[in-house]
Amino acid sequence: MAFEPPIVSASILSSNLACLGKSLSLADPDYDWIHFDVADGCFVPRLTFGTPVVAAARSQSSAFFDVHLLVSRPERLVEDLARAGASLITFHPQTCEQPVTLLRRIRELGMRAGLALDPATPFESARRHLAELDVLNVMTTGAEYDGPAFVPEMLDRIRSAKAERERTGLTFMIQADGCLALDNLNAVRMAGADVFVVGAPIFGVEDPPHAMALIRASLRGQSIEGTVGGIAPIPVAKPRPVITFLKNRARRR
Repeated sequence: MAFEPPIVSASILSSNLACLGKSLSLADPDYDWIHFDVADGCFVPRLTFGTPVVAAARSQSSAFFDVHLLVSRPERLVEDLARAGASLITFHPQTCEQPVTLLRRIRELGMRAGLALDPATPFESARRHLAELDVLNVMTTGAEYDGPAFVPEMLDRIRSAKAERERTGLTFMIQADGCLALDNLNAVRMAGADVFVVGAPIFGVEDPPHAMALIRASLRGQSIEGTVGGIAPIPVAKPRPVITFLKNRARRR
C-alpha cells in the first residue's frame, strides 16, 4: 500500500483507550498512520503501554502502525512487536549499543525501521545511520513529558535532515513528533516534514472526526470544504504518483 506525504500519524496515547476501536477508526488506512508511544518509565519518566495494546489495536485496524520506542534496550521488544502487528519501529540511538544491527533486525522481521532524536540529542547521532533508515523521527518537544511545549528550534533540524536527504539521494521520510497543532503545522510542513504525529488536537476535542479532517486539509493547504474527511477527491486524470519507500519495499503489515 502506498502513502504520499503529508501523512497524519494519529497518536493513540492521547485517546481514550477504553474506546480504542472508535479512536482507531479515525485513521483512514489509505492515508493515515496510527502512532504508539511505548515508554518504559526508565528511559523517560512516563510509563505508557506496551505490546498488548498494539496487538489489541491490530485486531481492530488494518492501518499502518507507527511504534515509537521510548525505552531502554529496545532490542528486547522488537520481536514481540512484530508479532503484535507493528508496521514501523523507531527507537532512540542512545538506548542501543549497535543501532545499525537493530535497524537491520527490525527489517528482517518484516517492519520498517527508524531512529528518533529528542531535542537534546545531536543530529550527528543519526546522520551516520541515515542510509539505514526508512523514517527519521525529529521530536519537536522533549521526550521526558515534563511541561511539554513545541520547540521551534527543531525546525532547523528538519531542514537539515531534508537537505541531507537531497544531497545523498536517500529516501527516508522525515517525521515531526511533539506538540503539533494547527498553529504550527504549516511551519513544520514548510521545513520539510513528511509525517506529522498529532495527538491531543485530534483526540482531546469535542469532535475528533472533524479535527482529523481539518488537520488533513490544513497539511494539504486546502479548505475543509470540498474535501471528503479532509481528503481531496482524486481527479480522473491524476498523474502517476512519485514512488515512495513504502512502494519500493513490500509492506507486509
